[in-house]
Amino acid sequence: PYTINYKSYSNDLIKLFKPDEGVYPSIDPNFDHSPRSGTRGTILTDSTPERWGKLCEKVFKKTDFRSHEENLIFIKAWNEWGEGNYLEPDIKYGMGYLEQLKKAIEEL
Repeated sequence: PYTINYKSYSNDLIKLFKPDEGVYPSIDPNFDHSPRSGTRGTILTDSTPERWGKLCEKVFKKTDFRSHEENLIFIKAWNEWGEGNYLEPDIKYGMGYLEQLKKAIEEL
């Protein structure tokens, strides 16, 4: 499978994302598509709640000029266990990812 370090993913997303009108970002707390696609899959490695929180903060800041109604940010894929992509409490980090998301929202 193709692996991408989470820090690189985050940095590239922030660098390449242009918050134009009608363009809404989709961000991932983690991702592993290899269970569905084997060696053709993509895996984000080294994701942590803190790295997720920093990504949320940066994306939120890039879009904070939008009105409340137009400031949409998608989190892909909410609780999609089949792709190793979820945002809920887990054994390893507990409420970590959710707490970091809450913190980033509250800092707006």
